[in-house]
Amino acid sequence: RANLPKLMEALGPNDQVYTCGPDAYMSAVLDAASHHPEGQVHREYFAPPETPEYENHPFTLVLADGREIEVSADQSAAEALNEVGFSIDIKCSDGICGACKCGYIEGEIEHRDFVLSKAQQANEFITCQSRAATPEVKIYLKQTKAC
Repeated sequence: RANLPKLMEALGPNDQVYTCGPDAYMSAVLDAASHHPEGQVHREYFAPPETPEYENHPFTLVLADGREIEVSADQSAAEALNEVGFSIDIKCSDGICGACKCGYIEGEIEHRDFVLSKAQQANEFITCQSRAATPEVKIYLKQTKAC
């Protein structure tokens, strides 16, 4: 077996860590790389890990030009944006690929994805899975063209 802590000790300050595979293996790699800067540690899932039961709330997306798009409790932000004519690429619908990432400037988001780092979550969200954290929240997008 690989000595993951020893391998991670050899990393330089600009080196990147990438992992994919079974959950136990990825957890071991991520634990061993925990001292490395978060933005330089990446993971890729083949299938989404088990998730808790979430409660979906309706919320509103606000575009930079002031237009508002309502997102019902039974649809994703990506679906709502596509319904009104935006072209949001949806590849996985599970929050594991990042294709539907959108930038935002304000709003309390419940991040349900498995792709964004904590730093990225401060101004980006995955529209196929992540939602407003509480009912009636407005999420202000960075661009009028949406994502």
